[in-house]
Amino acid sequence: MLFRSALHSGRWEPLGVDGDVLTYARAAENGRRLVVAINFGRQAGAAPEGYLVLSTHDGEGRLAPHEARVVLSRP
Repeated sequence: MLFRSALHSGRWEPLGVDGDVLTYARAAENGRRLVVAINFGRQAGAAPEGYLVLSTHDGEGRLAPHEARVVLSRP
C-alpha cells in the first residue's frame, strides 16, 4: 500500500533533468520517498540510488535507453 499511495496521491517533487533523464519523487504519508527516473533517450543515463521497486528493464546499473525505474530512497 505504501507504494500505491505514494505513486497515486503522494506529494510530487521534481528532482531535475539530466540529459534525457527526468527524475522526480513522490512522498508517502509516512515520509518515505519513491524516486522515479525515466530515460527518454537512446543512450544509457544516470540511475537513482535506492532499493529497486520496479523497472521496465533489468534494473541494474545505468538506466537503459527508454527505461523507467522506481526506487525507494534510503532513510
